[in-house]
Amino acid sequence: MTRRFVSLQRTGSIATITFDRREALNALTLDMIEELDGLLAQIDGAPDICAVLLRGEGRAFMAGGDLDYLRVAEDAPAAAGATIRSLNKTILRLTRLSKPTVACVHGVVAGAGLSILLACDIAVAAQDCRFVYAYDAIAAVPDGGLSHFLPRTVGLGRALKFAFLGGYLTASEAESIGLVAMTVPASELLPSATAVAERLSGQNREALVRTRRLLRENFDRALEDQLEQERAAFMACAGTAAFHTAIETFFAEREARKLKSAGQ
Repeated sequence: MTRRFVSLQRTGSIATITFDRREALNALTLDMIEELDGLLAQIDGAPDICAVLLRGEGRAFMAGGDLDYLRVAEDAPAAAGATIRSLNKTILRLTRLSKPTVACVHGVVAGAGLSILLACDIAVAAQDCRFVYAYDAIAAVPDGGLSHFLPRTVGLGRALKFAFLGGYLTASEAESIGLVAMTVPASELLPSATAVAERLSGQNREALVRTRRLLRENFDRALEDQLEQERAAFMACAGTAAFHTAIETFFAEREARKLKSAGQ
């Protein structure tokens, strides 16, 4: 049986995708990219899954892309192009997934691992995590959308510093600039990330996904276009049963507070 390096587990309404090529710090191969893409497509079509958690086994979340294939390729540019084309397709699928996503990261997060992290909606990191740009070490440029995500997340100046001066970011530094949402002790990482996923799974999925789309795409639109996209998305939400239930609950709770205040 061929070994699979990316697996899917379901617990209630939470789907957990696990990278397990631990002997290589989960360095990403073309096979892994294709496995991930297939699992994301499967999750997208599963109505009982309400949130997705991505994590890595072993000592790292992901130490970038596996470069071995480039050492032996007769045509390195063509080989790299084919792999990156597959990665791009998967990154787009991840950012457009119809469920909220949580990256649960520890150890090293480098190169394409950063792209996958930033394609997720929320990232929870262990306090011992290290974030490495990595492309400077191979005289290459970012891939997997990192050049898109990074400056939009941390700002152009910080992105240039990270890319040009190399080194790494600690978990606390990553949290302070918005690269991750929160940091926790390593022993609490999986429970904390799972709690975030469970919280997201209990919210209205359509509203979350539409909000994500608005927030992510606003950088690429003029204000006039963004205002119209907000209007259209709000109208779509306003037509759902969940919206009307929430509105009724809002007014019922407000009335209850008024009555309680009057009784005092």
